[in-house]
Amino acid sequence: MTDRRHDGDLLLDQGPGRNAGDYATLINKECRFLLGSDYAMLRPQFSNARDNALTRRQSSEVQRILVSLGSVDSGNRTAAVLRALARIDVDVEIDVVLGPTAPHLEEIGDLTDNLPIKATVHIGIENMASL
Repeated sequence: MTDRRHDGDLLLDQGPGRNAGDYATLINKECRFLLGSDYAMLRPQFSNARDNALTRRQSSEVQRILVSLGSVDSGNRTAAVLRALARIDVDVEIDVVLGPTAPHLEEIGDLTDNLPIKATVHIGIENMASL
């Protein structure tokens, strides 16, 4: 987090676009940085699914949309995304991923039940890479 001081020898920030300058005044000079999405810590299932995902990207036709804004999404941004998707004319399926403690699960379930396109809510999944 670039909003507070850190005391360490190694700093990992997987956020896309991060650079050492983001931490210039927040960390000691000897600290080694591992910054950006190249250092993303992912389950092995993601690297196993990579070739298949890259092959699917060769098609310009979007068939599925994954909506995942954090397992809790306390700000309920998921609902805003679903409402926006409901306003566009697309022939896709939507997969929504939330954790079991997300405070807006009931609202999201009601919203997906009433969308004009097929949407499935996945709660506390272990197979994110397959989606």
